[in-house]
Amino acid sequence: MVLADSETRVDLRAVEPRSRLAVAIYTSCLLRPGQSMEVTDAADPVDLFVEFQRKPETVGWEYLERGPKVWRVRVMRRRTHAGTLATTDAADAVAA
Repeated sequence: MVLADSETRVDLRAVEPRSRLAVAIYTSCLLRPGQSMEVTDAADPVDLFVEFQRKPETVGWEYLERGPKVWRVRVMRRRTHAGTLATTDAADAVAA
C-alpha cells in the first residue's frame, strides 16, 4: 500500500473497535517524512497518542477538533533529529 501525496484520512469510527489502534499505527508506519494523516474518531484517541509517545521524535501530533462527538487529529511523520528517516516496522507496531 502506498499513501497518496495529499493527506491521508483514517476514520476510525468505521473500524471495528478492537482493530482501531492497529489500523492507525499501521497507516502511520506507511507515511514518508513530511507526510501526514488525519485521524477521526468518536472519542479522544489518547491511546494512539500514548503509543506514539514511545518514539516522539518520529511522529508529530496535533489536535484539529476536540469533541465532544468528533475528534480529529493530524499525525505527521518526522525525520529524526539527525536528519535521517526514523522508521518503525509496521508488523512490529501492529503486534505491539
